[in-house]
Amino acid sequence: MEPGSTASRLTPRQRRAVGLIAISVFALATAGLSWIAPGLHLGEPSTSKTATSQVAPVATPPATYPTMYDFATLSVGWAVVARPLETTVFKTVDGGKHWRLQSRLGGSYSATIQFVDTTHGFVVTGNPNRLYRTTDGGAHWTLAVMPLETTYGITFSDARHGSSSVPATFVNVRPVVYTTADGGETWLRLPDAPRDSYGPVFRGTEAWLGAYATPLGRVHVYNSFDGGLAWSSVEVPVPPAFQLKSSGPQFFTAQVRLLLGAGVVVLLSVGSECQKATPCVRPDEIQFVSFDHGGTWRGVPAPPAEFGFGDIAYQDSVHWWAIGQGLVFKSSNAGYTWQQIAPMAPAAGRFALHVIDSQHAWAQNSMFMTQGGGGFQMSAVVVTNDGGLSWTRVIPPKVS
Repeated sequence: MEPGSTASRLTPRQRRAVGLIAISVFALATAGLSWIAPGLHLGEPSTSKTATSQVAPVATPPATYPTMYDFATLSVGWAVVARPLETTVFKTVDGGKHWRLQSRLGGSYSATIQFVDTTHGFVVTGNPNRLYRTTDGGAHWTLAVMPLETTYGITFSDARHGSSSVPATFVNVRPVVYTTADGGETWLRLPDAPRDSYGPVFRGTEAWLGAYATPLGRVHVYNSFDGGLAWSSVEVPVPPAFQLKSSGPQFFTAQVRLLLGAGVVVLLSVGSECQKATPCVRPDEIQFVSFDHGGTWRGVPAPPAEFGFGDIAYQDSVHWWAIGQGLVFKSSNAGYTWQQIAPMAPAAGRFALHVIDSQHAWAQNSMFMTQGGGGFQMSAVVVTNDGGLSWTRVIPPKVS
């Protein structure tokens, strides 16, 4: 590993940025894709006692514009609101009790936000597609460079290092991956990625790509240990006992996530619709984890109840959380076993969970509502400061 590489600087905040995954221009207009140490000793299952705390009944008025959130700590966070003629950035320093308008940026209708610490952050806006960055906690924003307007998955692991990609098209037969080491001032185009790949994730010079549209008998992902200059196919064995529920010709989509410090997780979706780099419709799913760079893989059971693997967030390589179906579960041994921690008040849709540390996490639930022939985005955010035993709703910023 090179001195000063991204891997040596990774923190829980930066690791979550990968899970936040992906400041994505491509995903702004479409439903975006949301997602390694030898001899690792897995700890004992969690012994936390189940709590009966419910989400505090704080009124949560719906946001009439698409709103995305990010929290550097449980107190300090930002909300970016995509309005018809501008993108508005708000900041909170008390966990969402109060919001202060910070900046008005260009773009309209869609925006995503990512902070890698309390001072350095990035916003991608749509129509026109622009990349903004801040070095003072959002007080001021400057335009950075986008590799191309069609760039997908702009993601930063720290204030300087980031990556992005352009999916394969009729013009670009193979996906194109870009990296930056100066906060988006300049971008390096890497050699074209494998034809069936997508979704690059980086940890220093270690990099991984998901894969799609491949018959079930040849399930694989890709990895690189030279920063994406050369890629190798890594087989992901599907256990013979895995019984498919869907019928018809079977293909797979494999999404990759990196764990903090060590470990890689692959979420495999299987079905007749898995022939493109987007989530399948009601697919069969199975998840694998490897701690030796893909040399061996272990299947990961989903938490009890009707959880999906997309409901899981990763605090570190072995401590995982899952939220959904009105329940909270945790694992202390990389998903080998799960323990229910607390119930949550039911909410429509599913939550995207982001773990800050062992005690602090937040989750956002978004759904598109129709009303009077039109529509509006309704977002709900909940936070916990006691390890998931109780949750409080965040009141969204008021947009005038």
